[in-house]
Amino acid sequence: MSNTVQMSEASVDSLIPTWTGLELWHATTQGGTYSLLVQIPYVAHQVVYTYVDTAGLSTDWYEVRRYGPGPTYGPYSPAWSVSVIQPARRSFANCRRILARRLQGYELPTTSSAGAADGSSLVALSLANVIDPDRYRSWWALISDPNAPAALLGQVRKVGNQALAVASGTLSFPTVKWPAQVPSGVQIELHKYLPPLDNQHGSTGLRECLNAALRELWVPDRLLLAGSSTTAVYDLTSFGPWLEPAAVHELWYPPSGNTMVRFQWPGFSAWRAGSALNLDAIGLPTGQNMEVEVTRQGDTLIRSGGVWTDNSSGFVNDTDESLFQPEFLVEIALAHAYAALADTSSGTDHGEWAAKADDQRRYSAFQKLKMLTHVEERLSHPVTGLGFGADWPMLIR
Repeated sequence: MSNTVQMSEASVDSLIPTWTGLELWHATTQGGTYSLLVQIPYVAHQVVYTYVDTAGLSTDWYEVRRYGPGPTYGPYSPAWSVSVIQPARRSFANCRRILARRLQGYELPTTSSAGAADGSSLVALSLANVIDPDRYRSWWALISDPNAPAALLGQVRKVGNQALAVASGTLSFPTVKWPAQVPSGVQIELHKYLPPLDNQHGSTGLRECLNAALRELWVPDRLLLAGSSTTAVYDLTSFGPWLEPAAVHELWYPPSGNTMVRFQWPGFSAWRAGSALNLDAIGLPTGQNMEVEVTRQGDTLIRSGGVWTDNSSGFVNDTDESLFQPEFLVEIALAHAYAALADTSSGTDHGEWAAKADDQRRYSAFQKLKMLTHVEERLSHPVTGLGFGADWPMLIR
């Protein structure tokens, strides 16, 4: 594979008298030894410079420095800092953070210096200056920052007793340590009520709540089915295990060219026979892709690695994206989150969380009625053509 690195110098013309150009440095780990990869001289008025590292890997790290006049190296400017990568709007990472904020138990500090070499602590000055060293007791810490070393990315730890050094902002993990030293400049997600990913210590995770919400929601979709004038029964099993006869709402004939609009095929019937899902439709033209209109669960169509993936099963990676706006998805997921908190609490807390879950369930039902597309369906679409007049036999070839 290769890595494309894009560098920007908005004030290049004012820099040219002092600096000759840019140097790109490369390392295999964030804390590793960086070596010079390429020198890129400045060009007047050119603010963007692009370099393709043909031998680069997805786990590589880069630094950019300005180098001084002449063909010789140096002096150098300080290395440019790595900018924080914001999650995409509809990504799992962004939905998780919005859900955590709605639960009123979420913080996102950035480490201010490197933690212990053995991974037993992290340091963030923004956590300091509090009175209680148990401020974060039983919270979950997640390292989700894409700039973090690969060994740390996606790791979750639970904060223990007396873990916070209130003067320095050091948060200790003496028993279950991080698998590597936590470097400076890394964002840490702190979650108070539920673990950020999946079930831990008997508590349902935020990812599970979001995926449960995706399973409740549906989106309309049109699946292409190749017609054949010699076939009356079509196998729909290959479209995926999520498809059921009741999810098939319409069969559309899309004429070739742009002189005619799509129209409903006169008759069809979807039915199941054990593991097989079939569609009865007479007289479909050979070589013509018909459109089977269905409603599908939201977790079956996820954008993973930049590609919309069929037959998926909800969020897996932080960069996975759904079809729904995060605010709407979180409203549905909140009902599951409140129910999870009710299940793991007792007494007054249990009653409060259970009441929140009931209220949110009613509100989420209203939101689904308002926000989701409710596909119109004919009262009858029998494959025999009953009710479609005398013109029906003309469609049989």
